[in-house]
Amino acid sequence: MNILSARYWQELSEGVGSSWNRFWFTAVDPLPLAIVRIGTGLVTLLYLLSFNSDLTRWFADNGILPPAVIRNLESLQGASNYQFSYLFWFDQPGQLMALHAVAILLALALTLGLLTRVTSVLTLLVVLSYSHRAHMLTGQLEPVLSMLLFYLCLGPAGARAALDVPLYRRLGWKIPEQSIGANVALRLIQVHGAALYAMFGLTKLFGEAWWGGEAVWLLLAQTHSRPIDLSWLRNFPRVLNAWTHLIVAYELLFPVLIWNRLARPLMLAIGVFVWLSLGLITGMVPYALAMLVVNRAFIPAEDLRSRS
Repeated sequence: MNILSARYWQELSEGVGSSWNRFWFTAVDPLPLAIVRIGTGLVTLLYLLSFNSDLTRWFADNGILPPAVIRNLESLQGASNYQFSYLFWFDQPGQLMALHAVAILLALALTLGLLTRVTSVLTLLVVLSYSHRAHMLTGQLEPVLSMLLFYLCLGPAGARAALDVPLYRRLGWKIPEQSIGANVALRLIQVHGAALYAMFGLTKLFGEAWWGGEAVWLLLAQTHSRPIDLSWLRNFPRVLNAWTHLIVAYELLFPVLIWNRLARPLMLAIGVFVWLSLGLITGMVPYALAMLVVNRAFIPAEDLRSRS
């Protein structure tokens, strides 16, 4: 009996260990990570460009939220955690616009895959600086975007579809065909993304509008941020009800079904409808696109190459 018990625990340990190593530490083609890099870079550009017209209005010394005001608000709220932002050090309009231009160039360089190891880190610092500068201006986008940028720093995101490729070849540097680092970065995005979906779905279970099926109509009925007017759908309450419950079911099922090879294409296809529709009815298009970038991390390189 003891021998059988010992053999069972040994086989269990070996099985779990081999599955763990295969999941995290298998060398893979960096192409999916490069696709995530391009998508993340484009969303970052949209995020930064959204500050173009109001940058000095918010952050200048004579603006709505100068550094002194933010520090006073944080002290009144009892904030004890220091949040880095280089924007606290500059409050003149000329300085802010110059730094903003540099930030846009860094995001563009990351998108194009130029000096990716450096620009990924610097772009992450840029996004954190903007979101930490005035946390009352942040929303759902900043945590997802920061997550994507952080994990891009960990892998060879410039090894495919990047300006780094001809640059590395000219310098005689090796470009990895397969990379464990790429797999680690992708797996972290996948696990983190699945956890986000679980949180989204479970949070909606506490909302009566999501239980009752009215949530999508409430989003459609608001007028201050929607890009298009879909209020005519009020004549189709069953469509609105089904749409609402589809979103909840999708977010609850995604963390479970996305790991299944057969269910994955269906979940990714439904995700395109869910996020594009939410972007259109809420106006949070960059956030919806960022979540679609998270979904792209689940498409393996062989599927990407078969479509090209």
